[in-house]
Amino acid sequence: MVRGAHPTQLSISTLKLSKNMETKTKRMVLISKFDENSLELVDMRFLPPKILVPNDIKDYKFLSRGIEEVDIKNNKVRFITPSMVALQINIANEALIEIKALNSKIQNLHSKQKLDDGSINNLLIEHTLEVYNFIEHAQKAIIFSFTALETFINLSIPNDFIWSKTTPRKTEVYNKEQIERYISWKEKINLIVTDIYQVPQIKQMSFWSDLIELLDIRNRLIHIKSSDDTEVLTDLLNKNIFKICFSSQEYINYISENMVENDNLKAIDIEKFPIISSKNRIALIQENVDKLSPVYIPEEYKNSYL
Repeated sequence: MVRGAHPTQLSISTLKLSKNMETKTKRMVLISKFDENSLELVDMRFLPPKILVPNDIKDYKFLSRGIEEVDIKNNKVRFITPSMVALQINIANEALIEIKALNSKIQNLHSKQKLDDGSINNLLIEHTLEVYNFIEHAQKAIIFSFTALETFINLSIPNDFIWSKTTPRKTEVYNKEQIERYISWKEKINLIVTDIYQVPQIKQMSFWSDLIELLDIRNRLIHIKSSDDTEVLTDLLNKNIFKICFSSQEYINYISENMVENDNLKAIDIEKFPIISSKNRIALIQENVDKLSPVYIPEEYKNSYL
């Protein structure tokens, strides 16, 4: 595993690996020469590229990105495989940008509404729409911050992972499916994930309380009760939405920067880790491959850049 490198922006050609090392099936990929000195972050929604080390070419490395090919109204469309976690984080961050723009307006509404000059009735609709916009963006930021966390957790649990929970009276054993169905989210994001990545219990980290608040307010928004409908809106207008939402990213950063090599990591599709580190550090996965076989170079990829 190579750390400290960013995704690349290099001229590329399109090749196809002769066989995927894990599934033994052909897969379309973009290939470019590995050059750590020229690596830079292009877009956080990309998956980190893998490093390929061909056994038949001495002292040479390639960067590889997967390509998806989908049918859109009977037309083939290709795009570089995204990180689902990073897509969700990006939606949350776009909403937070809107919240930041609205925040000062919301904080100053009370002073404008104190004016008793007969204009309050005309301003009330304008103020109401600003509040509505703030609430909509806050909900989007919270829900997608949590969804990113949920996706990351699901990617983190290997298919054959077994987790044991010991109490004074008994020991319970769970497989992946049972973990997803029966283990509480607090245990998932703390004990189970720390067991998988061999990191200290996350409950001790400074962002833990914000992470729990993210879980709580997300649940209240998804499962709104009649007795809580206006209270949850009040909380959205008063709480530090930025701090709450960023806890999801802090959590994923903490895992990606502190995980320890162990047998569990071999079973995780770790190449799907998102690029969201505040330190712009990502993990590049290195694989030895027997041969790289050029198949074709579509016109749309000639003289293009990652």
